[in-house]
Amino acid sequence: MVDLVTTIRSIRWLSAVKICWLSANLILWLLGLGSCFSDNDCWLAMNVFLPFIYLLSLPCSVLFLVANEFFNAADYAVSVSPLADYTFLAFGSITFGYIQWFVLGRLLFGRRRGFTSIFMEQGESVVHPLQNFPEVNLGKEFVLFDSDGQTPLERIFAAKD
Repeated sequence: MVDLVTTIRSIRWLSAVKICWLSANLILWLLGLGSCFSDNDCWLAMNVFLPFIYLLSLPCSVLFLVANEFFNAADYAVSVSPLADYTFLAFGSITFGYIQWFVLGRLLFGRRRGFTSIFMEQGESVVHPLQNFPEVNLGKEFVLFDSDGQTPLERIFAAKD
């Protein structure tokens, strides 16, 4: 169990997240690319795989799509084939998403420990509940047995009768 804990702590989590994110995007792009070879219109790639690439890159993928529409409206975009268009949209979204998650995110949140640990390392000033009570000297103030051998509980019951 200790080996598992030390193994988990020694993992470089940022690199692991980068590899998983890039792998997921690359797999989605390749699946869409393969579907473009069988379908000349790339309908499956554009309508099924590309939205998942956009989801992995949100919210910067929306900025990329808006910028892309401005280029399309100004006739600066060159559309050679649906395959090239799909590849351009996928790589543009992946590039914007990578910059968002792993460059800007790191600059904004950096290595501040408080962001990921919810400021748990800051010590709270918790007062121990027994610190508010006065110190009791058991020998003088509290007698366990009286001269008759009765306990404090027995004395209470005898006083009520």
